[in-house]
Amino acid sequence: MIPATARAFGAHAPSEARLWMGVALAPAAWSVAELVGYIGAGRGCWGIWPNGRSVGPASSVAWVLIVSGLMLVAAATGLWIAIDNVRRTETTMGRMYFMGVLGVGASSLFLAGIVLFALPPVFIHACTAVR
Repeated sequence: MIPATARAFGAHAPSEARLWMGVALAPAAWSVAELVGYIGAGRGCWGIWPNGRSVGPASSVAWVLIVSGLMLVAAATGLWIAIDNVRRTETTMGRMYFMGVLGVGASSLFLAGIVLFALPPVFIHACTAVR
C-alpha cells in the first residue's frame, strides 16, 4: 500500500530505502571511522600488526586519515541524500519530511564528528600522550 504522501508526490517521492540512507549513512560511516581509528591508533603504539609486519605510528596515522577521508565522503553522500529528501517533501509535514530533516541533522553532526576525529592524530602523537 502506498502512503498518501507518496501518492501526492508521484514519481518525485523519495523511496523508503532512500529515506533510511539519508538517516543512517553518516552514523554508520562515523562508526566505521571510530572503530578503525581506535584499532589503528592502538596498533601503531604496539608496533606490530597481527600478521607479524611491523608498523610505525606514521603508517597508523595514514590509515586513520585514509579511512576517515573515505568515511567523510560516505557521510557527505548521506547528507546530500537527506537534503534532497527534504527538498522533495518540503510541501508536507509528514513522516517523509521528518525523516529528511532528521537525516540532515544527524548527517551534519556525524560529518562533523568524523572531521573532529581525524584531526587529533595529525597533531598529537597518541603513543607519547598515553605514556
